Amino acid sequence: MKKIGLLFLSLVLVLGTLGVGYAMWWSEIAVTGHVATGTVQICFQTGSEDTSDPAGTLDRGCLGSDSTHLVIQNPPVRKDVGQTDAVVKNCSELDVTVQNAYPYYYAAVDFAFFNTGTIPVKLWCVVITDDAGNSTTIYANGNRTVGMKDSDGHYFMVLWWGCPQGIQLEPGEGIDTSIHFGFLESMKQNATLTFSIKAYAVQWNEYRPGPIPGYP
Repeated sequence: MKKIGLLFLSLVLVLGTLGVGYAMWWSEIAVTGHVATGTVQICFQTGSEDTSDPAGTLDRGCLGSDSTHLVIQNPPVRKDVGQTDAVVKNCSELDVTVQNAYPYYYAAVDFAFFNTGTIPVKLWCVVITDDAGNSTTIYANGNRTVGMKDSDGHYFMVLWWGCPQGIQLEPGEGIDTSIHFGFLESMKQNATLTFSIKAYAVQWNEYRPGPIPGYP
């Protein structure tokens, strides 16, 4: 019996050396689940659009002298030449039409945003594009007075976005804001200009100074 026991132990050691193991019973459980993601979306509120110079009102002027200054002339100049109209085109775009514009003509467009998504957001920027395809971007957390160039590379308009920096909108919340603009010397007399305003927001925790990759 002693010899048989030693023989069995030797066999186990040999099998272990050869990498042969004992079988083990096992089982697995698959766990499945469903993950629902939220949406980031802001919309212009239809009916919130208004301008400082609709038809039949006196014009106001600006004293801006370059691409970074927009100084409003007050009181209004005594003439009714220019006219500014605005309309919400769709959820993400506001169209502005300026008729009979001239150098140092000034107007403002008021409108409201609403967070129509399911995630808290912060307003990030607006992109202004004219009918010739020229565009400029104003960031909410940067310099909110910018110049806009024409196709020849000359500044012809100064814009200022009256947006509080870092404002956060919870789902369903809105905010009133405005775009102010004035034309410079390079603006042609009696010009009619159409430009669109598109707005962008970021998820609340992605807001930070400077451009964000993947956003305008």
